[in-house]
Amino acid sequence: MILFYQWNAFMQKGMENALKKLRIEYEVYYDIADNWDKDDAFERRFIDRLEKGNYSGVLSVNYMPIISDICEKMRIRYISWVYDSPLHIRHLDIPRRIKDRKSV
Repeated sequence: MILFYQWNAFMQKGMENALKKLRIEYEVYYDIADNWDKDDAFERRFIDRLEKGNYSGVLSVNYMPIISDICEKMRIRYISWVYDSPLHIRHLDIPRRIKDRKSV
Protein backbone atom coordinates (compact mmCIF):
# COMPACT_ATOMS: atom_id res chain seq x y z
CA MET A 1 0.00 0.00 0.00
CA ILE A 2 1.26 3.46 -0.91
CA LEU A 3 0.51 6.63 1.04
CA PHE A 4 -0.25 9.34 -1.53
CA TYR A 5 0.55 12.67 0.13
CA GLN A 6 -1.54 15.50 -1.28
CA TRP A 7 -1.50 19.23 -0.84
CA ASN A 8 -2.47 22.12 -3.14
CA ALA A 9 -0.55 20.78 -6.13
CA PHE A 10 -1.46 20.45 -9.77
CA MET A 11 -1.73 16.92 -11.27
CA GLN A 12 -2.88 15.05 -8.16
CA LYS A 13 -6.18 13.88 -9.69
CA GLY A 14 -4.31 12.63 -12.75
CA MET A 15 -1.91 10.72 -10.51
CA GLU A 16 -4.85 9.18 -8.65
CA ASN A 17 -6.43 8.13 -11.95
CA ALA A 18 -3.16 6.47 -12.99
CA LEU A 19 -2.86 4.62 -9.67
CA LYS A 20 -6.43 3.34 -10.06
CA LYS A 21 -5.87 2.31 -13.67
CA LEU A 22 -2.69 0.45 -12.68
CA ARG A 23 -4.54 -1.12 -9.72
CA ILE A 24 -2.00 0.17 -7.25
CA GLU A 25 -3.38 0.26 -3.74
CA TYR A 26 -3.07 3.64 -2.07
CA GLU A 27 -4.49 5.88 0.59
CA VAL A 28 -4.61 9.65 0.41
CA TYR A 29 -3.21 11.83 3.15
CA TYR A 30 -3.94 15.54 2.73
CA ASP A 31 -2.05 18.08 4.82
CA ILE A 32 -0.08 21.27 4.27
CA ALA A 33 3.30 21.93 5.83
CA ASP A 34 4.03 25.51 6.84
CA ASN A 35 7.62 24.98 5.74
CA TRP A 36 8.79 22.32 3.25
CA ASP A 37 12.12 21.97 5.05
CA LYS A 38 11.26 22.02 8.77
CA ASP A 39 7.84 21.88 10.43
CA ASP A 40 7.66 19.96 13.72
CA ALA A 41 3.85 19.85 13.87
CA PHE A 42 3.57 18.54 10.30
CA GLU A 43 6.31 15.99 10.99
CA ARG A 44 4.43 14.63 14.04
CA ARG A 45 1.16 14.36 12.06
CA PHE A 46 2.87 12.68 9.12
CA ILE A 47 4.77 10.17 11.26
CA ASP A 48 1.57 9.37 13.14
CA ARG A 49 -0.17 8.57 9.84
CA LEU A 50 2.73 6.40 8.65
CA GLU A 51 2.75 4.47 11.92
CA LYS A 52 -0.99 3.77 11.69
CA GLY A 53 -0.67 2.15 8.27
CA ASN A 54 1.40 -0.50 6.59
CA TYR A 55 2.89 1.48 3.72
CA SER A 56 5.57 0.28 1.34
CA GLY A 57 6.16 3.82 0.13
CA VAL A 58 5.08 7.45 0.01
CA LEU A 59 4.20 9.25 -3.22
CA SER A 60 3.89 12.99 -3.72
CA VAL A 61 3.56 15.49 -6.53
CA ASN A 62 6.68 17.64 -6.25
CA TYR A 63 9.63 16.91 -4.01
CA MET A 64 9.13 17.69 -0.33
CA PRO A 65 12.38 17.75 1.70
CA ILE A 66 10.52 17.25 4.99
CA ILE A 67 8.81 14.10 3.68
CA SER A 68 12.09 12.84 2.28
CA ASP A 69 13.72 13.26 5.69
CA ILE A 70 10.85 11.48 7.48
CA CYS A 71 10.86 8.59 5.02
CA GLU A 72 14.62 8.22 5.28
CA LYS A 73 14.40 8.04 9.09
CA MET A 74 11.58 5.49 8.91
CA ARG A 75 13.20 3.52 6.08
CA ILE A 76 10.19 3.95 3.79
CA ARG A 77 10.65 4.50 0.06
CA TYR A 78 9.79 8.04 -1.07
CA ILE A 79 8.78 8.72 -4.67
CA SER A 80 8.08 12.23 -5.91
CA TRP A 81 6.68 13.11 -9.29
CA VAL A 82 8.33 16.34 -10.36
CA TYR A 83 6.87 17.74 -13.56
CA ASP A 84 8.69 21.06 -13.65
CA SER A 85 11.87 21.26 -15.67
CA PRO A 86 14.50 22.06 -14.76
CA LEU A 87 14.17 20.63 -11.30
CA HIS A 88 13.89 23.54 -8.87
CA ILE A 89 14.66 22.62 -5.28
CA ARG A 90 15.82 25.19 -2.78
CA HIS A 91 17.80 23.01 -0.39
CA LEU A 92 18.85 19.65 -1.70
CA ASP A 93 21.38 18.49 0.86
CA ILE A 94 21.49 14.83 -0.08
CA PRO A 95 21.87 14.43 -3.88
CA ARG A 96 21.44 10.65 -3.74
CA ARG A 97 17.77 11.22 -2.97
CA ILE A 98 17.10 12.46 -6.48
CA LYS A 99 16.99 10.10 -9.40
CA ASP A 100 16.21 12.35 -12.31
CA ARG A 101 14.74 10.90 -15.46
CA LYS A 102 15.22 12.36 -18.93
CA SER A 103 12.15 13.67 -20.73
CA VAL A 104 10.01 10.95 -22.20
